[in-house]
Amino acid sequence: MKKTPLVSVIIPTYNRAKLLPRAIDSVLNQTYKNFELIIIDDKSKDETLKVIKRYAKSDKRIKYYINKYSKGPSGARNYGLDNAKGKCVAFLDDDDEYLPTKLEKQVKSATKYKLDCLFTNNYIMLKENTFPKIKKKIKKKYIYEKKKDNLLILNNSQKLRIAYLKRCFFCLDTIILRKNNILFNENLRFGQDRDYIYRILKNAKRAGYINETLCIHHAHKRSGSLSPLNHKRFKQKLKILDVFHELYKTKEFTKVLTLWESNLYFDYGYSMFLKNNFNTSEKFLKKSFKIKPNLKALKVLLICKIIPKNLLIEYNHKRN
Repeated sequence: MKKTPLVSVIIPTYNRAKLLPRAIDSVLNQTYKNFELIIIDDKSKDETLKVIKRYAKSDKRIKYYINKYSKGPSGARNYGLDNAKGKCVAFLDDDDEYLPTKLEKQVKSATKYKLDCLFTNNYIMLKENTFPKIKKKIKKKYIYEKKKDNLLILNNSQKLRIAYLKRCFFCLDTIILRKNNILFNENLRFGQDRDYIYRILKNAKRAGYINETLCIHHAHKRSGSLSPLNHKRFKQKLKILDVFHELYKTKEFTKVLTLWESNLYFDYGYSMFLKNNFNTSEKFLKKSFKIKPNLKALKVLLICKIIPKNLLIEYNHKRN
C-alpha cells in the first residue's frame, strides 16, 4: 500500500431512501479524503435513486450503479467490487455509519504494518436515539502481538476462523482490505458476510484489529436482526444451511453448523412462543435441544410446562 492509497467504499442499497443519507454522510465526513464512494442500487422501488443522484451531483467521488434486477446484498457488493478502482476496499451497509476517523486510522495501521485486512470494534444501536452497546472485544488467545494506537496483530489461525464463524465477532462494516479477487457467494441469502470474511481471513498473510469502536451498526427491526423469524425465512435459512454443509465438510465446521442449526430451530420456536402458538413452539424448541442441548431452549420449554397458557398469553401481549 502507498501512504495515501485510494480506498473504495462500497454501499449496497435497496429501498432505503430515508436511511441512506446517514451512511453517505458518514463517509463524506471522514478525515481521510482519498476515497471513492461506490453505491449500488439493487433495483429500489422507492426514492433511493433520487437520493443517490442528489449526492453524486455534489461530490465527484461518488459513483453509482443500478442493478437491472435485484441481486441481493451479495450481488450488489460484487458489482461494487468489479467497479472498484482503489487499492483498498471497505464496506458499509446502507443503514449503518462510520465514525469520522475510521478510514484514516485503518489506512495508517494497514500501511505501516503491511496488513492484508484490518478490522475494528463497533457500536450496536438497538434503538434510535439510545446509548449504543459496544460489541464484544476479541479474546486474548487470538492476539499475536500488540502495537501502538490500539492495534492488535491477529493470530490468524484456523482456530480463529472457526471461532469467528461461531460467534461472528467481526462486522463487515469494520473491515478494510487490500483489493483481491475474492467475491461474495451470491447463492447465500444469509450468512454471506461470515462466509466472505472467513475466506478473506483464510487468504490473508497478516490480519489486524483496532481495539476501538469506529462504526455504528443500527440493529433496527426492518433489517431483520430484531424481527421474529417467520416460517418463510426459517425455510430459507434451512436451505442456506445445506449450502454451508456443502461448502465446509470438515469435522470442525460440522460442529459450527450444528450450533447454527440448533440456534435456527430455537429462533423459530421462540418466535412461535411469542405469537402464543405454544404447540408449534414446543415442537421446534425440542428439535433445537435434540440437535444440540442448550439452556435457552430448555428454559422456554419449562416455562411452557409450568406457567398456565392464559398467563403466558397475557405476558406476551404486554411484551409486544
